[in-house]
Amino acid sequence: MPDLNFPKHLRYWRGLSKLSQMELALSCDISPKHLNQLENGKANPTRQTVLKLTQALELSFKNTNGMLTAAGFTPEHRASNLFSKELSFTHHAIRRIIDQHTPFPAIVTDPGGNILMMNQGAIELIKFLANPLLLGTTQNAYEIYFSELGFRPYIVNWEETSRAILLHLQEEVLAIPPGEPGYDLITRLERDYQLPNNWREAPQSDEGNAIFNFHFCKNDTNLKFFSTFTTFGTPRDVAIQDVRIESFFPADEDTQQFCVDLLITKDKN
Repeated sequence: MPDLNFPKHLRYWRGLSKLSQMELALSCDISPKHLNQLENGKANPTRQTVLKLTQALELSFKNTNGMLTAAGFTPEHRASNLFSKELSFTHHAIRRIIDQHTPFPAIVTDPGGNILMMNQGAIELIKFLANPLLLGTTQNAYEIYFSELGFRPYIVNWEETSRAILLHLQEEVLAIPPGEPGYDLITRLERDYQLPNNWREAPQSDEGNAIFNFHFCKNDTNLKFFSTFTTFGTPRDVAIQDVRIESFFPADEDTQQFCVDLLITKDKN
């Protein structure tokens, strides 16, 4: 059931953006008095005003739709399913992208880390590192990273990598409307897993957390990867804007050979 409390949405997103009423009003070409009335429910916005506000607040397609719905308007952006007939070509293209990355791992997730697709390289790496008990209970990349049954025990550079991942996730969840699945993911991770202390106070890296470095060690096997995220620059659909492709690249020759051998062993079996 959508939240139809537009003032609540507006106050929430302005607070999150750290903009004053004056700053937001000026960027939308409306008066601070009118913005104050909108936030207190004493005035109703036009559709155009809502769109100006969402643009100034840099909201995702999904959150823009949520703001419009809360104000009583129809959504602006189409919301298809990535696996629907309408997006079959896009789905095929994404599948080709990650399959071409094999033997190295690549996964496709939404902003909350739910795994939508993965290539064979990712499947084999997860099978190598994670406990099978975990794989039957979650398909969330962040839970796999942080779980003691997942990657956590084998990440040598745990403090560095986990802080970078959490700072990245903190930005990602902004694309998820309040109340929707995944919005409370960080709260759940803090409740269920042992996260680094004061991770929110970690300084932002020069790369803007766009590249993660992983050093895994299991049974004397050392694996070093760096991973990058790819998104669609000009999406026309909520589902496409929500797509994240995380590609893992070997950081040394031993890791590269391990990935090749892992696929060879899988094919022989």
